[in-house]
Amino acid sequence: MYRYRAGFRCITKILRGASGHGVVSCVDDMDVASGPFLVRAARLDHMHCVKCLVEVFQSPLEEAGVVSVRHGHEVGATPLWAAVAGGHFDVAKYLVSRGADVNAATRSSSSPLSVACSQARLDLVRLLVERGANIENTNGLGTTCLMLACRSGNPEVVRYLVGIGADVNRQKMDGRTALHECANNGRTEEAKLLLGHHARITRDLFGETPLLCASLNGQTHIVEYMISRRELVPVEDRINAIELLGSTFADKMMNAACAVLCWKTAMNERRANGIPVSTETDDPLYSKYFQELATPEQLEEIRSNGDAIGIQSMLVRARVLGYGHHATFTDVRRKGERLASAGDVKRCVVLWLHALEMQQKTLRALDLRKLLFLTPLTDLFSSMVLGNPELDDNVAYFEDVLRLFVMCSRGVEVCMAHRNPVTSQMVDFQLDSIVPLAMHLMLILTKFKPLLSPPQLLTVKEAVYRLVKLDPRDATGRGPLHLACAVGLIVRVGSPVVSTFPSSEVVSVLLETGADPCATDHCGNTPLHMLALNGEYPREILDALLSAGCHLDAVNKNGLSFGSLRASQGEELHQIVNPVRHTSLQCLAAAAIRKHGIAYKGVVQPKLEQFVDMH
Repeated sequence: MYRYRAGFRCITKILRGASGHGVVSCVDDMDVASGPFLVRAARLDHMHCVKCLVEVFQSPLEEAGVVSVRHGHEVGATPLWAAVAGGHFDVAKYLVSRGADVNAATRSSSSPLSVACSQARLDLVRLLVERGANIENTNGLGTTCLMLACRSGNPEVVRYLVGIGADVNRQKMDGRTALHECANNGRTEEAKLLLGHHARITRDLFGETPLLCASLNGQTHIVEYMISRRELVPVEDRINAIELLGSTFADKMMNAACAVLCWKTAMNERRANGIPVSTETDDPLYSKYFQELATPEQLEEIRSNGDAIGIQSMLVRARVLGYGHHATFTDVRRKGERLASAGDVKRCVVLWLHALEMQQKTLRALDLRKLLFLTPLTDLFSSMVLGNPELDDNVAYFEDVLRLFVMCSRGVEVCMAHRNPVTSQMVDFQLDSIVPLAMHLMLILTKFKPLLSPPQLLTVKEAVYRLVKLDPRDATGRGPLHLACAVGLIVRVGSPVVSTFPSSEVVSVLLETGADPCATDHCGNTPLHMLALNGEYPREILDALLSAGCHLDAVNKNGLSFGSLRASQGEELHQIVNPVRHTSLQCLAAAAIRKHGIAYKGVVQPKLEQFVDMH
C-alpha cells in the first residue's frame, strides 16, 4: 500500500480542489469542473493518482466526466480523452495499456484521435493509431482527423495520416475537404502533401474551391503555388482567384497598390486568353450606378480613391463568389450602409435590391440566405418614409418599395409551394420572417396613397391581392389581416418606434383586395379578436371589419368574443358599438343551437357547420 501513498495524496488534492471547491485550474484555461476522479486526475497529469484509482479503486476506464473547455463549453469525456486533451502522453499511454477504448468519443463525437490531431501531437496520434483508433472518425460537423491536422500546423501529422491511408477527398457537411482547411489556414506544405496524394479540387456548398478560399483569406503563398500548378486549375479559375485576391488586398489588408496590381494581372490574363468578364445582370439601373472597371487605365485612375477601390472590390467579389456567399453579403451590406450614411440612398437601394434579386434567382427555394437583405431594406424604407412627414421627398422610392413588396410576395409563394411534412418547420420559420416584413412594406405603400396616380394605386392593389390570395399563415395560424389588427407588429428604425400596428390603412387595403374578415387562427381568433386584445385601437378598423362581415358574437376556442375580451379591460360592448345593428337572425339561431346543445355536426352543410362553430 505504501507504493500508492503519492496517489492518495493526489486524490486528496483533487477532492479539496485548488480553491477548496473541488475544481482544479489548468494552465491552458481548460478546467475539470466535475465528474469521476479518474477524469480529473488524467486531465491534470497526476500519474500516481491515475494508477491508484485504476489499480486500487478499480475506477471504470470508460466512465465519462464533465470537462469544461475554453469559453465555458463543457463536454462529457472519458479519462483517455481528458489525458489527450491535456497533452499528457504518459497518462494516455498508461490508460491505453490498461484497455481504455481509443475510439470512445464525447457527445459531440470528438474522439481522442481528433483531439490529438487538432493539437498537432504526432506522438499521441501514433500511440492511438497503433492501438486501433479509427482515422476516419468524424465529429458532429463531419470534420475528419486529417482536416483537424491540416488546421494545426504540423505537416508531420498530415504526412503520417496520409501515409497510413487517410481519405484526402473526404468532405464535411458543408462540402469542404482537407485541402480547403489548408487553404483557409495558409498551410502550404500540407497542401502540397495532399495534392501529391491526389487530392481533388472541389467546391463546397458555397461554391468555394480551395484556391478561392485561399484568395478570400489572403493566403498568397497558397494562391501562388496552386496557380503555378496549371494542370490542376483551369485558366478562368486562376484568373478569378487573382481577382478575388485583389479584393482581399483592398478590403482586409487595406493595400490598394497590391489590389490594383492583382486586378491588372487578371485583366492581362483575360485579354491573353480571350476570356471576357461575364456580368450576371441585365438590370440597366444597376449597370448605371455600378459598373466594374475594364481597363488598366481605369484602375490607375482610382488607385488613390478609397471609395472607388471599395466598389470595385465589392463588384469583383460578387461576380466571383456570387451574392449567396457570406463574404459577398457582408461586403454588399457594409458598402450599402456607407452609401446611405453618405446621403447616396439611391445607390444603396439599387445595390441591395439587385443583391436580393440575384439571391432569389440563384439560391435554392428554402435557403435562409434569401432573407438577408429583406430586413435592412425594409428598415431603410421605414426610416425614409415612416420617419419622414414630408412624403414628397421620398415618393420617388415608391417603385422600389413596391418591387421589394413583390419580392416578399414571391418569397411567400415559393415557401408555400415547397411545404411538405419534411420542410414544414423550415417553411413556417421563413413565413414568420417574410410575412411581417411584407406587412411593414404594405404600411409604407399606404403612406404613398395620397401622392399616387390611379394606375399606381391599381398596381399596389394587384400586388396586395396576390399576397392575400396566397393566404399565408404564421406558426399560430394568423394571416395578414390578423397581423394588421394586432399590436405585436412594430416598425422600428434603430431604437425608437416609428409606427405601430394595428393600422387602419393596411386593414382597408386588405379588405378591399379580398381578405377574409372571419378567418380564424389556431386558437379560433378572428381579426376582431386580435383587435380586442389591444389596449387602444383605431375605431375605423372596428367599423371596417364589421362592415366587411365580421361577427361581433364570434367566439374563439376559449369561448371568448370581442365583447367579453373588451369587458376584461373594463369596456362594455354597448359603450363601443350597438350590438343589435351587427347581430343577424342567423347569428342568434347559431348561438341558440350551441347554447341548447342541439346536434348539428353532419346534419347541416359544411359551411353552415363552420358558421355555427364560430358562435
